[in-house]
Amino acid sequence: CHMKGVDIIAMMAAHLLPRCPNVQLVIGGPVSDVFGRYMIDRLKQIREQYPDRLAVKDGFIGGRERQTLMMGSDFCIFPSRFEPCGLVDLECGALGTLTIGPLAGGI
Repeated sequence: CHMKGVDIIAMMAAHLLPRCPNVQLVIGGPVSDVFGRYMIDRLKQIREQYPDRLAVKDGFIGGRERQTLMMGSDFCIFPSRFEPCGLVDLECGALGTLTIGPLAGGI
Protein backbone atom coordinates (compact mmCIF):
# COMPACT_ATOMS: atom_id res chain seq x y z
CA CYS A 1 0.00 0.00 0.00
CA HIS A 2 2.97 2.32 0.47
CA MET A 3 3.66 1.85 -3.24
CA LYS A 4 0.10 2.98 -4.02
CA GLY A 5 0.47 6.20 -2.02
CA VAL A 6 -2.37 5.74 0.46
CA ASP A 7 -0.47 7.95 2.91
CA ILE A 8 -0.56 10.75 0.34
CA ILE A 9 -4.34 10.34 0.03
CA ALA A 10 -4.78 10.48 3.82
CA MET A 11 -2.65 13.62 4.10
CA MET A 12 -4.51 15.21 1.19
CA ALA A 13 -7.92 14.45 2.73
CA ALA A 14 -6.88 15.88 6.11
CA HIS A 15 -5.65 19.05 4.41
CA LEU A 16 -8.38 19.49 1.79
CA LEU A 17 -11.64 18.78 3.61
CA PRO A 18 -11.40 21.57 6.23
CA ARG A 19 -10.38 24.12 3.59
CA CYS A 20 -12.77 23.26 0.76
CA PRO A 21 -16.35 22.86 2.02
CA ASN A 22 -17.73 21.77 -1.37
CA VAL A 23 -15.31 18.85 -1.83
CA GLN A 24 -16.47 15.26 -1.43
CA LEU A 25 -14.03 12.35 -1.57
CA VAL A 26 -14.58 8.66 -2.26
CA ILE A 27 -11.53 6.55 -1.42
CA GLY A 28 -11.42 2.83 -1.97
CA GLY A 29 -9.34 -0.18 -2.68
CA PRO A 30 -8.03 -3.35 -1.09
CA VAL A 31 -5.61 -3.10 1.83
CA SER A 32 -2.68 -5.46 1.46
CA ASP A 33 -0.34 -4.65 4.34
CA VAL A 34 0.03 -3.12 7.81
CA PHE A 35 0.84 0.28 6.33
CA GLY A 36 -2.40 0.23 4.34
CA ARG A 37 -4.39 -0.82 7.41
CA TYR A 38 -2.95 2.14 9.36
CA MET A 39 -3.89 4.56 6.57
CA ILE A 40 -7.43 3.18 6.25
CA ASP A 41 -7.85 3.60 10.00
CA ARG A 42 -6.56 7.19 9.68
CA LEU A 43 -9.02 7.91 6.87
CA LYS A 44 -11.86 6.52 8.97
CA GLN A 45 -10.87 8.93 11.77
CA ILE A 46 -11.01 11.81 9.29
CA ARG A 47 -14.39 10.52 8.07
CA GLU A 48 -15.77 10.94 11.61
CA GLN A 49 -15.23 14.70 11.21
CA TYR A 50 -16.71 14.79 7.68
CA PRO A 51 -19.25 11.95 7.47
CA ASP A 52 -21.17 13.48 4.56
CA ARG A 53 -18.05 14.36 2.58
CA LEU A 54 -15.69 11.38 2.90
CA ALA A 55 -16.48 7.78 1.97
CA VAL A 56 -13.89 5.07 2.63
CA LYS A 57 -14.17 1.51 1.33
CA ASP A 58 -11.64 -1.10 2.37
CA GLY A 59 -11.86 -3.59 -0.45
CA PHE A 60 -12.01 -4.11 -4.18
CA ILE A 61 -14.45 -1.93 -6.08
CA GLY A 62 -15.48 -3.49 -9.35
CA GLY A 63 -18.11 -3.80 -12.01
CA ARG A 64 -20.96 -1.33 -12.18
CA GLU A 65 -20.07 0.26 -8.83
CA ARG A 66 -16.58 1.20 -10.06
CA GLN A 67 -17.91 2.43 -13.38
CA THR A 68 -20.57 4.57 -11.66
CA LEU A 69 -18.00 6.08 -9.29
CA MET A 70 -15.64 6.90 -12.15
CA MET A 71 -18.32 8.42 -14.35
CA GLY A 72 -19.70 10.49 -11.46
CA SER A 73 -16.30 11.89 -10.46
CA ASP A 74 -14.74 15.14 -11.54
CA PHE A 75 -11.35 13.44 -11.36
CA CYS A 76 -9.56 10.35 -10.05
CA ILE A 77 -6.27 10.56 -8.14
CA PHE A 78 -3.68 7.79 -8.31
CA PRO A 79 -0.65 8.83 -6.20
CA SER A 80 1.33 5.63 -6.81
CA ARG A 81 5.04 5.85 -6.16
CA PHE A 82 5.53 3.07 -8.71
CA GLU A 83 3.02 1.56 -11.11
CA PRO A 84 4.10 -0.96 -13.77
CA CYS A 85 0.86 -0.63 -15.76
CA GLY A 86 -2.03 1.33 -14.34
CA LEU A 87 -5.30 -0.08 -15.67
CA VAL A 88 -7.63 1.93 -13.45
CA ASP A 89 -6.29 5.21 -14.82
CA LEU A 90 -6.93 3.91 -18.35
CA GLU A 91 -10.49 2.99 -17.38
CA CYS A 92 -11.05 6.50 -16.03
CA GLY A 93 -9.77 8.00 -19.27
CA ALA A 94 -12.02 5.74 -21.34
CA LEU A 95 -15.00 6.95 -19.28
CA GLY A 96 -14.03 10.59 -19.74
CA THR A 97 -12.82 11.21 -16.18
CA LEU A 98 -9.65 13.23 -15.66
CA THR A 99 -6.81 11.21 -14.14
CA ILE A 100 -4.31 12.85 -11.79
CA GLY A 101 -1.11 10.99 -10.97
CA PRO A 102 2.64 11.32 -10.61
CA LEU A 103 5.27 10.73 -13.24
CA ALA A 104 5.59 7.11 -12.11
CA GLY A 105 5.93 4.18 -14.46
CA GLY A 106 2.67 3.16 -16.09
CA ILE A 107 0.51 6.11 -14.99
